[in-house]
Amino acid sequence: MNIQDAYTDFILSREAMNVTEKTLGYYEFTLSRIVDYLRDSGVQEVDSLRTYHFRLLLKNLREKNLSDSYIHQHARISKTFLSFLYKEGYISQEIDFELPKIASKHLRVLDVSEIQTLISHCEKLRDKLIILLFVDTGIRLNELCMLDWSDFNLDDGSLLVRYGKGKKFRVVGTGYKVRRLLLRYKSQIGSQNSQSEKPLIQTIHGKRFTTMGLRSVLVRLKEESGIEFSAHALRRSFAKLSVKAGMNLIYIQSLMGHSDIETTRNYVQKLDNSEVLNAQKLHGTVDKYL
Repeated sequence: MNIQDAYTDFILSREAMNVTEKTLGYYEFTLSRIVDYLRDSGVQEVDSLRTYHFRLLLKNLREKNLSDSYIHQHARISKTFLSFLYKEGYISQEIDFELPKIASKHLRVLDVSEIQTLISHCEKLRDKLIILLFVDTGIRLNELCMLDWSDFNLDDGSLLVRYGKGKKFRVVGTGYKVRRLLLRYKSQIGSQNSQSEKPLIQTIHGKRFTTMGLRSVLVRLKEESGIEFSAHALRRSFAKLSVKAGMNLIYIQSLMGHSDIETTRNYVQKLDNSEVLNAQKLHGTVDKYL
C-alpha cells in the first residue's frame, strides 16, 4: 500500500473509533506532516519504512530548534501510525524506536495572593466567576465553555461535565462561595438566559463562549491585572492548592478527569521546600503516632 492511502485509512479508522473532532484534527495535522516528510525522503510504499526514517525525522525536528513537546508529539503520532500499519497487516514487522525525552520545565502555578489580585481586577461578576470556577473545580477551558445551567445542581454544588477529554463524563464540586456567585450571576442574566439548555457562562449577548473567545477574556484579565496566567495554570493551581488543603490524590485525579494518576502526580509534584517541611510538621508519623 502506498503511504498516502495508508494515511487515509488511518484517519478513517480514527473516525470509526468516534474520537473527538479535536483529537481527529490533532492526528490529521501532525500525521500529514510526517507523511509529507517521508514522501520527500523517497518513501512511497509503507513496506519501505524503516526505523531510521523516524530517527532521521526526529533529528531533523531537533535541528530546527523546535520545542521538546512538539517533537515528542510527532514521535507519539509516528508510533501510533506504525502500530496501526502492523496490526492491519500493511507491514510485516513492527517498527519501533525510543521516544525522545522531554526536558523538565517549570509550569506556572498561581499562589493565593496572585489569585486574589487577579480576582480584584475582575470588574464583571462573570469574569470573577470564570476565574473562581477554574480554581474551585480544576475544570478545563473547553469543558467550562460547554457547561449548561442544567449541569449545575444548587443543592449539592455539583457540576456535570458532559464534554470531558475523551468524551468522558464526570462530576466536579463547587464550594459555597462559587455557588453564591452562580446565584448572583443567574439573577443578573435573567430567567430567559438561565434556562436549563442555556450556557452556564455567557457572552454579553447571551451566547456560548468559543474556546478562543474565553481565552480572549483571560488574556484581557492578564493584561489588566499584571498576573501571568492561563486556564491551564489555574487548573494546576487547583491541583496544588487541593493537595495543600489535604485532599487525597485519588480524589484530585477524579475531579480533574485524569485516566492515569501519574498525570495528576505531575501536576502537584512541584512543591516548595517550605510546603514539604510544613506537611511533615503536620503529618509526621513519629510525632503523630509514636
